[in-house]
Amino acid sequence: MANHYLIAPQRLTPRNSHNIVGDLYTLPRYWSPIIMSDEFLLALETKLDRLILLTHRLQQENAELKARESEWQRERVRLIEKNELARTRVEAMITHLKSLDTE
Repeated sequence: MANHYLIAPQRLTPRNSHNIVGDLYTLPRYWSPIIMSDEFLLALETKLDRLILLTHRLQQENAELKARESEWQRERVRLIEKNELARTRVEAMITHLKSLDTE
């Protein structure tokens, strides 16, 4: 036969809105105990383990994406500077050619 566990969830009291943590003998009237089987708890534990792994994987992926974004931002700045230098050189060449044309 499977073991069952009595879980008493924390609720807010209607009077003073403080968390109640009571033992099984002093449970407030409006609490409804939840009975969970070993199988249910095992399934819940498995789901939590998967969520923890997924969280770690997503945190790692997020860190990698932020690093790549930072790299792309640096590349963008470098390309803008290179483009500005090329524009300056082309403008200088055009000015020089115009001055040769007028002579």
